Amino acid sequence: MPLPIVLLTLCFLLLGPGVSHARDVDAAPTAEHLLSRYESYLAGLESVAFDLESRVFSQGGPFAEWTWRGCSRAHLARSAGRWRLLTREAGWSYFAKSKVASAFETEVTFDGAATLITVEHDYRDIRELPGIDEKTGIELVTNGGKGKVETSASAKIELSPSEGMRECATQGILAPLFGYLAIDRMYLAELLRMNLKRATVSIETREGTSQRVLRAATDHGTIALWFTGEDEAIPARLEMHKKGADLLEKTPMNRQKAFGSDRGPMPNLPLREWHLILDFKHDEHEGRVFPTGYVKLERRVFKGGTDFSSRSDVTFSSVRPNPPAADLEPTLPIPEGTQLHIWNSPGLKAHWSREGIVVEHDKAVAKLKAEWSSEGDSRSLIRRPIVLATTGFLAALVLFILVRRGIHRAV
Repeated sequence: MPLPIVLLTLCFLLLGPGVSHARDVDAAPTAEHLLSRYESYLAGLESVAFDLESRVFSQGGPFAEWTWRGCSRAHLARSAGRWRLLTREAGWSYFAKSKVASAFETEVTFDGAATLITVEHDYRDIRELPGIDEKTGIELVTNGGKGKVETSASAKIELSPSEGMRECATQGILAPLFGYLAIDRMYLAELLRMNLKRATVSIETREGTSQRVLRAATDHGTIALWFTGEDEAIPARLEMHKKGADLLEKTPMNRQKAFGSDRGPMPNLPLREWHLILDFKHDEHEGRVFPTGYVKLERRVFKGGTDFSSRSDVTFSSVRPNPPAADLEPTLPIPEGTQLHIWNSPGLKAHWSREGIVVEHDKAVAKLKAEWSSEGDSRSLIRRPIVLATTGFLAALVLFILVRRGIHRAV
């Protein structure tokens, strides 16, 4: 074989793989790519329904070792800007240096324009208990008790609902799933996008597999987000750490003040350090990857070195995309005569009757509809025998009364 051909062949064999490898390196995802994939993952949870079970433990303060604090069962349905979250919780809190047992059921429904909150305080067998152990708590959230149940209801009506109310379902117990940082009242994706220029991407071995890691130094602390899955879009772990000049909302950690109350289990001291670890679990369902749970570990270090930690073990089940409209309707009944608190006008006295919401002087301001309607802007917030008023009408009435009385209070 002529020498030139031999040399060309050797160059191809030797340089070819190297060039291909260089292209692979160049194709590695940037921080922007990883964040966009994470945002797409969150967008996939905009129409979903699932059940969840959780257990909460604490250590520190009055708890010398990890101690069970409570449990809950919940159901979330979310679709087309509407959502419903039904939660039953049982456990005990630490107020005024004593245990307080509690069990209640809460349903929050947002129809795209207004919000209904119904709370049932389950006093069945509770007041006689010095506390609730894990076995009793699970029984209460599963089957309830045997005694008195007290119900309260409130309505939040806004002509132009805030983004906070639209996204309320992604907060609270579900905050880790949707990337909501409760301590800062902002979303992880939002914080990362503001700090992309300070973000780096690397590959690390975790649990025996190589995972892409997005790290960012932000004004709110350091962040590390691990990704898994074939397209590296599934969050596997989140770590976040605050200390020194890192912001907690708008105040640096080293300038935080004490809570001002020693009623709770955490020490009444300035918070100086905060550390969060979230480990997610996922599984494939109908060709898509959905979360099946997470473990959250949160550690707070106070001035002087005192620390307090909490752990939440959460499991999701019956995960399904695109829930039916019926799953977005409220379900908890409200007894006749229940006092109704309207957030937009706390001074406005109202109660629930079969005719609808009655405001002052027994004047009915809304009529009961047989079914929850989701047709266009005529959607009503009243369903058998669950509360709510036609949004525009009640909001207009509230505003009219406020103007006449000269009372203006933002909610």
